[in-house]
Amino acid sequence: KDSNLLWKYMKQAHHDLDIAADGRIYAMLHTIVTSPWPGLERIETPFVDDQIVVLSSDGEELATVSVMEAIQNSKYQSLLMYASLGQRKGDLLHVNSITWLDEAMASALPNAVEGDVLISLRNLDVLAVLDIEKRVIKWAVRGPWRLQHDPDVLANGRLLLFDNRGDMKN
Repeated sequence: KDSNLLWKYMKQAHHDLDIAADGRIYAMLHTIVTSPWPGLERIETPFVDDQIVVLSSDGEELATVSVMEAIQNSKYQSLLMYASLGQRKGDLLHVNSITWLDEAMASALPNAVEGDVLISLRNLDVLAVLDIEKRVIKWAVRGPWRLQHDPDVLANGRLLLFDNRGDMKN
């Protein structure tokens, strides 16, 4: 409150963060991939790999999880067929939101448990639940939304998000 720096984290986090009940901080990072990605050799380099970083309440890095690897390690790996450098300037996924799931929020999402995170992958038009410990996507959905931001799990179990483009059929 007195503007005294308690700690700092020097990697470039972006867009969003969330704080778990125990004080751990969940944020997003970018890593530039310069070598062909195994299984995605069709995608020219360089491109961005989004990562989720978990920090202790005093700024110590506890875990870093590649979102690309988490998708590849899951039954949702076919989502990567939508990854294209076409108009994305190397930003294949563009993870733009992260929410740490408490018990109530997790119970509203398929396969989720407390401690997982809900992420928004804007450039794939996907919402996903990521298991940080197992480094895998446990659930994902593409909806009629496009380039979404800021998904929230409401008390009634529904999802609310900002839809940048809407259902293009209407």
